[in-house]
Amino acid sequence: MGEITIRVFLAGLFLFSGLYPTVGSAQHPIELRLQAGSGPSLTLPDALESAANSFFGPTPVGGGFNLSADDIFGETDGARQSSGASYALSLQASQLIWSRPDMDIMWDAMLSVGQAYYRLPEGAGPLIDPISVRFDYVTLTPRLYSQIERPVGGSGVWGVRSGGGVEVSRTRVAITSALLDVRDTSIHATGFVFTDAYYGWDSSYNGQIAFGVQVTQDKTFALNLGVSAAY
Repeated sequence: MGEITIRVFLAGLFLFSGLYPTVGSAQHPIELRLQAGSGPSLTLPDALESAANSFFGPTPVGGGFNLSADDIFGETDGARQSSGASYALSLQASQLIWSRPDMDIMWDAMLSVGQAYYRLPEGAGPLIDPISVRFDYVTLTPRLYSQIERPVGGSGVWGVRSGGGVEVSRTRVAITSALLDVRDTSIHATGFVFTDAYYGWDSSYNGQIAFGVQVTQDKTFALNLGVSAAY
């Protein structure tokens, strides 16, 4: 999603908020939710490219070596595969915009602090030493989406959410090996569409567990699993 599309989405989100004077009111209160989960930031490939280019320089047309997103997030030669994990802690504010008996329109904004760590045990390209890549990131993610909920049992609900959003992140990258010590900090933004399914249960904190997928225009995707509680 290009820069113009991201600006249009953000403008539309703010317009929705401005058109509805009940923002933060008793009729449609803002719900705060604390979430812990796994799943990488969508901008990690851009942050990795920025870090690699700061050290190796841009990959020349027709060849040359540079550590790429495929080395970390994809399979390049069938043998050198990465292993790793990612975690994030998020504070989410959400609010109902418009409601019908069978569907709600919602907006939310999520501030997340996360970390991802990947290891290439056989290196990459001509570098055969193990390579470690660490990402420390802070993201802000506003979203606009439709939501369908159905009751389950006496006090539970299951639901599905689908919509779009923008992720803006500040990421610190560290690439280390026997020969490398590359560190870089960069800011990136990307638009995405998403779908997730969740199950919620009534309790003192309105618990919820959700699993979903986010996909950007260049087909970067992230799977996310999170557990949250409302306050």
